[in-house]
Amino acid sequence: MAEVEQVLQQIPDHQHFAMLPQQHPLRALGRQIESLASQSASSDDILMQFSQRVTHALFKAATQVGRDFYTAMLERVCTQSIPVAKEAVLWLLNSDDEVRYEVQLNSLKLMRNSAQVQRACHRDAPSC
Repeated sequence: MAEVEQVLQQIPDHQHFAMLPQQHPLRALGRQIESLASQSASSDDILMQFSQRVTHALFKAATQVGRDFYTAMLERVCTQSIPVAKEAVLWLLNSDDEVRYEVQLNSLKLMRNSAQVQRACHRDAPSC
């Protein structure tokens, strides 16, 4: 995550992740992280730890691009494990952090974009 933070510091505060070119170093780091996460997909415990670190980084992110990036990483991990997806959504929705409202919007985007998360929430936690 230290490499990600270094790259994030070089990007203007108002920038959005979607605006970055495909060859941008942050996108390359995202692909590397996604590859590592997919290699660990057989273990919900490892994915849970990874999602906790990403969620922590999401709440600490000081820029829009940082929040966008960590939301995208969390979304990708959540598509690999329904138990991890349910936990991540609950963390985001029940947070007391000062950036709660923006993170909640991102969590709603995460839920909307992930069919697995939607099915899991509707099946096991109707209030989700």
